[in-house]
Amino acid sequence: MLFILYINDLPNCPSNSVGRMYADDTQMTFASNNIETINDVMNLDLSNVNTWLSANKLTLNSSKTEFMLIGSRQRLVTYDTSPKLILAGNIIKQVSSVKSLGVHIDENLSWNMHIEKKAKKIASGIGAIKRCRPFVNQTTLESVFNALDQPYFNYCSEVCGHCNKSLSNKLQKLQNRAVRILTFSSYDSSADPLFEQLNWRRLDTQRQIQVATMVYKSIHGLAPNYLGSLVTKYDPPYNLRNSENKLAVP
Repeated sequence: MLFILYINDLPNCPSNSVGRMYADDTQMTFASNNIETINDVMNLDLSNVNTWLSANKLTLNSSKTEFMLIGSRQRLVTYDTSPKLILAGNIIKQVSSVKSLGVHIDENLSWNMHIEKKAKKIASGIGAIKRCRPFVNQTTLESVFNALDQPYFNYCSEVCGHCNKSLSNKLQKLQNRAVRILTFSSYDSSADPLFEQLNWRRLDTQRQIQVATMVYKSIHGLAPNYLGSLVTKYDPPYNLRNSENKLAVP
């Protein structure tokens, strides 16, 4: 808590980019279609950050400092140069993906890497459950599943749940595998009756509930301001039927 209070004004240093912090993890973002503009703006703000660090007697781990240029594949291939960002005399390394608070983000804002990493962890947990299945009952297996795998299915699914169909199917197959193991069923058993047996919801239904819950909280002031400000009620220019309780599409 004392450390967070100590660095609380760090996001005020950038004059053009936006600073975001979580504990000691700090990110700066700036949007432009011009590489030179990105280079100039970010180097200026990085210089401000370096001045702040010196004034507050703090040092930055240069080996953990990276930058990523984000855009569509078609846009990124049109650039023949990349920004050259420097902090405290050290050139910052460019990367094509980064892990931010447990979410893997790549330069094209696709969910390929994130789902791949998530699937491996879930598969590992399912393997552990299968190995202990002969020694415990179904209730214990469900507890182990809820501890090892369900958090990976749920985490940040309000956002990454809108991945493409093939990635979504990849996760659904893992949930199907888990439900067969927990019910001591064969690998080719139909999953639908097994979901009913365990009173489970499929992943797409789980995601819909999580999104609906987030929207409800945002509308009723139960969510942080940065979420509440994104969800606003639709205000039609003139009276329309069925416009009540509708949300504005940005």
